[in-house]
Amino acid sequence: MEKYTFLDLHCHPFMKAYAHSFKSDGPTYKNSNHYRHRNSSWWSDRATARDLKKHLNGLFGLTHFTQADVRTSLQGNVGVVFSSLYPLEHGFTVPMNCDGPLADTLLDGITQFGKPRINFIQALPADPYDGYWYDLQQEYAFQKAHSGNVKEIYGKSYRYQFVNNYREMEALLTSEDHQVQNLAVINTIEGAHCFGSGIAPFCLPKRLDEILERVRSVKQDWEYPPFFITLAHHFKNEICGHAKSLGMAGVLLNQRPGLNTGITSAGWKIIDLLLNENTGRRVLIDVKHMSLQARKQYYQFIAQKHQYAIPIIVSHGCVTGYDDKENSQHKLSAVPGKPHRKFCSDDINFFDSEILAIQRSGGIFGIQLDEKRISSKQERRRVKRVDPRYRLLYSSKLVWNQIQHIAQVLDQAGLPAWNIQSLGSDFDGIINPIDGCFTAEYYQNLSQFLLIHARYFVTHEMSEKIKLKENRIPAEAIVQRFFHQNAMDFLRKYFREKDDYSNPVYRVAKRARR
Repeated sequence: MEKYTFLDLHCHPFMKAYAHSFKSDGPTYKNSNHYRHRNSSWWSDRATARDLKKHLNGLFGLTHFTQADVRTSLQGNVGVVFSSLYPLEHGFTVPMNCDGPLADTLLDGITQFGKPRINFIQALPADPYDGYWYDLQQEYAFQKAHSGNVKEIYGKSYRYQFVNNYREMEALLTSEDHQVQNLAVINTIEGAHCFGSGIAPFCLPKRLDEILERVRSVKQDWEYPPFFITLAHHFKNEICGHAKSLGMAGVLLNQRPGLNTGITSAGWKIIDLLLNENTGRRVLIDVKHMSLQARKQYYQFIAQKHQYAIPIIVSHGCVTGYDDKENSQHKLSAVPGKPHRKFCSDDINFFDSEILAIQRSGGIFGIQLDEKRISSKQERRRVKRVDPRYRLLYSSKLVWNQIQHIAQVLDQAGLPAWNIQSLGSDFDGIINPIDGCFTAEYYQNLSQFLLIHARYFVTHEMSEKIKLKENRIPAEAIVQRFFHQNAMDFLRKYFREKDDYSNPVYRVAKRARR
């Protein structure tokens, strides 16, 4: 099979290092140039056998090693990462019925961010208007501190470089300097609370002009403005409702305020400004973490106001296997075989009707490698019963089930079946990865096992389950599209400077969707 680099639509390569900058020697927010310092972009904390089998991840599902840091990504043949800035939400640091040192210890045990970072977030109510905004700017500065620099570690040369458009990314990936391993980094944001909302006394409407000015500043003043923003996250942000996302942690953390609500009037103004091409490059909207009600409102907005001319992004998501959900009732998928039994039906995951909207908009769907999102409990139990030596063969089938279901939904609707599925791992985002694919270094193994499932499908099932002739493509092409080509095609169309929107490639893509 042709060798290619991997692209990851959603991960947090610098988040743990940034958190450690709060407890490092020297000034807070300092990004050390020493690869052994935890507050360094070059720091990597490799998973040990103890981590994976008998200790935190194996027993409790806690991921204390780094998964998508610069060195791990490059060692896993990753060429492009969409690095997500995330000012940690205050709601994460105030467990119900638990406070003081015990709460700090519990949260540090889960996140490994360190108590100084946790204490910083806990103190945000003292500065409810500016705390998240300040944190966003500091994290952004931390991430790009060593961008473009070459770092020698153990005889190998590494470089990560933030890029602003497809041309810059392509130039870096095709560099003739083969002595240096290059990682292209595309800036994104997770959670629009970062502009200064979502903390009591919850007065976004009164401060809307200030918030909008901050949005303009990010679009116009930042050297690397975000390509897209995940509008919602885990807690109330006064912009749009969020979906329930926390499992066991939800027992301690209060997600109820703002849960399952729609887009607010202030939220619509923020969305309009983010998408406005006259105020800097358009910042696309990632609908992951939005409530189902908010997502449906956004799809209607894209369809009616923009005629699907703006792509809908799911940077890290999974499917439910159901067609839709109305009045708390799930509607069965048109895909035969009761596919919902394979998947997690929580409505943070996506329904068949949403998959169609994403395809019609020219969007993209990053499949998340979080085991609690990617499958039903029954499917996970089957994987857990397998000998660990062969577990990736079975857990990779969970990823394949996602790819195949999306393809069948699209094929039944007469649409291209294989060109929106992509990788959106959410590595280093405090997730429990699927067994056998713990970090970016395992992507090559994952790709080989996915190829096994794809070949079986093409040989034994495609003629029955895929109706359109043009959607019957080779197994190698399916896997290559998932890991590489679909994301590259998406970037070629949309990752452009504002002036590039007059480019014929963009105009043709826009007309085709209409």
